[in-house]
Amino acid sequence: MANVKIGDLVLRKSYGCDILFRVSDSIIVDGKEIFILNGIHYRIQADSQEDDLVIHKKTSDVDNFHIAVNT
Repeated sequence: MANVKIGDLVLRKSYGCDILFRVSDSIIVDGKEIFILNGIHYRIQADSQEDDLVIHKKTSDVDNFHIAVNT
């Protein structure tokens, strides 16, 4: 498991890591933790289980700009 926390930048494996998200919340559904995700570059909200998430470790000036604008 990736040990995902609120505020982490993540990508979803099941979608080919196509959209960068920030974890905004977590909820428990049927005994499983589900993370609520907000898109960084796109206006999108999604949810995912932890085993489908990869923590985005690489940051650049462009990433930092988008994070600052979208936070």
